Amino acid sequence: MIKNAIICWNYLYLSQQLLEVETEEQKAELITAIKNGSVVSWRHINLHGEYDFSDEKLQDSVGLDLAKIITLKLA
Repeated sequence: MIKNAIICWNYLYLSQQLLEVETEEQKAELITAIKNGSVVSWRHINLHGEYDFSDEKLQDSVGLDLAKIITLKLA
């Protein structure tokens, strides 16, 4: 389940990045990088850390816009 949560996070984060690029050229570059990479990666996650699931810490600190992510269309 932890792996699935990390993969979901990676997809959400990459989708947010696609929404934030400024030009179509940057968007195409990012899509190419995503296609050539893998969302099944968790080197950026500290699996041996201490986790705080309090309400305060569960607030979105990255600024994911789920409404926009859901409507994201790729050509």
